[in-house]
Amino acid sequence: MQSYLTIFYIYKMKKIASWLILCFFIAGTNAQPTWQKIYGIFKSPHSNIFETTNDGGFIVTGTTYPDTGTSYVAYLMRLGGDGSVIWSNVFAEGERGLGGNCVAQSLDGGFAYGGNTYSYFPGNPAACVLKTDSIGTLLWVKSYDWNMSSEGFNDMRSTLDSGFLLVGSVRNGFGVGGALLVKIDKIGNVVWSKKFGVNDDEGISLIETFDHGFAIAGTSNGFTPFLIRIAPNGTVWKKEYQNFANPISGPFIKVVQTNTGGYALVCTAVIYPAAQNEICVLNLDSSGIPLWSYTYGSSDDEYPSGFKQTLDGGFVISGATTPHGTLLSDMILMKIDSVGNLQWSNRYGGTGSEDIFSWVNQSSDSGFIIGSGTGSFTTNDSSWIYLIKTDSMGVSGCNDSQFPVASNIYLPQYNLVPAEDTVINVTSTSQTVIQLNSVIDRTLCISTRMVHNIQNSFSIYPNPANDFFEISGESKRWKKLEIHNILGEKIYSTPYREQSTVNCELFTPGIYFVSLQTENGVAVQKLIKE
Repeated sequence: MQSYLTIFYIYKMKKIASWLILCFFIAGTNAQPTWQKIYGIFKSPHSNIFETTNDGGFIVTGTTYPDTGTSYVAYLMRLGGDGSVIWSNVFAEGERGLGGNCVAQSLDGGFAYGGNTYSYFPGNPAACVLKTDSIGTLLWVKSYDWNMSSEGFNDMRSTLDSGFLLVGSVRNGFGVGGALLVKIDKIGNVVWSKKFGVNDDEGISLIETFDHGFAIAGTSNGFTPFLIRIAPNGTVWKKEYQNFANPISGPFIKVVQTNTGGYALVCTAVIYPAAQNEICVLNLDSSGIPLWSYTYGSSDDEYPSGFKQTLDGGFVISGATTPHGTLLSDMILMKIDSVGNLQWSNRYGGTGSEDIFSWVNQSSDSGFIIGSGTGSFTTNDSSWIYLIKTDSMGVSGCNDSQFPVASNIYLPQYNLVPAEDTVINVTSTSQTVIQLNSVIDRTLCISTRMVHNIQNSFSIYPNPANDFFEISGESKRWKKLEIHNILGEKIYSTPYREQSTVNCELFTPGIYFVSLQTENGVAVQKLIKE
């Protein structure tokens, strides 16, 4: 049997090899396929959650309503890397409703979704997990009861022992409960269950950290964002973030771990006096202390939903834009660099309304995949699942346009608050569900775009640097040179006029980011000053 260190070494070498392969493909000019597709499962699929699969495809879950009956049902749909349907299943539990809020692929190649069950008369929401094999055949369903009035899972991750870790919340009849973290084995049995916080805390986003600990992002009292860090040795800290002049809030909150070992949160900021909602990104160090933060918004309301760090060290954000005071929305996608500078932003959709919830990931060709729901491309009142593949500049070939967005520095306060974890008892019960098959898919457009990638279009030498460094590359395309420190503060800016040498003698030793603006976007390279 291979030792844990051997398995970990192989895992790390595969990760390094994957990065080298991706770096090879993003250099120069790429042929990037783009498309838009929609999928119909019964009447109105919504809360659509997407994840990438081990072979480069996608698994989608959410909730939909049958053409007859009042109970909602959960669905799983497996797609290829080109968006083609491999299989699709719908799961119903008699008069009780099933809802899927998160999905993960297990080490055995199968899939699991986490969510809740609900019985209208009588009953309260109960957390549940459903497991299938690799072709969508149902293996087991279990519900979990903490004797609370409201329970459910919001995010999940597979673990090395073929089990799952899930985050969510529990609340009693007075709205008091806490963020919930649960470990189950490969057949759904509870290994342990813990609650964090005593207020109306809700765990919304979950990641495994580089050291095999965990981080949970969520909201306290349905309003104040928090980050909980759980180290491998069990040490826990919790920090809350707020700016009471322009408050930030959930429930649209996601956490990622940055390639520097820190964290980044995306959430919503309410900007006064207009009470306008904008997207807010907080970049934190490994202790949860803010390094830089910005808001991004237009004259309408913007809400984030999907959030990932990109191959160039920046971030991509998916979400929705909604005219102030209305319920109509379009999908949006924004790209920022590693210090928060906006690089581009686009909007997507038709004449109807797109779902406010969305998901995003970067594809192997440096393009992006965005998933949501749409009511724009159907002939009746139903909504369909909406999946878009773009190039590296967010262009898909149809139903998209540029979306002007302004960015502003945002200054949140943070507080270290108690994060005691409490073991709570839970009972699990096997459930019986009905498995159905039903899906219709339609392609809206498909094309191949030739995109010149600019991230490798200049180099810095020497790097690390002491007194000066030189820039070389395709200088005829550059317009402006800027340098930011790790806090996101601009310390140097000049129009580029064939200048190739920068004096950095007075720079404080540390890490800096050199950015060059071109007609195609912003290229960023890291500089180390010794």
